[in-house]
Amino acid sequence: MPQAEHLARDDEITRRFRARNRLLRGHFAAVLGEVAALELIAFLEGALTVWLPDPETTDLRAKYSRYRSRLQNGDTGPVPPPNG
Repeated sequence: MPQAEHLARDDEITRRFRARNRLLRGHFAAVLGEVAALELIAFLEGALTVWLPDPETTDLRAKYSRYRSRLQNGDTGPVPPPNG
């Protein structure tokens, strides 16, 4: 079942997933701002989606390290940055 179909359900797992997502988004947004928080969550979820089916060919630590370095250097987010 595609991931979007899982999110369309109204069950305990979906509610927990949404609560977790909102909690992470709030914490990250408090430190990084809303745009960077969304980008970080998208990266984290995407990296796991690539790694889970084939962990032997995906260096998750290297992906996290590279992204963290880009985030610290301000090399992430939309170009040009949004105003406001």
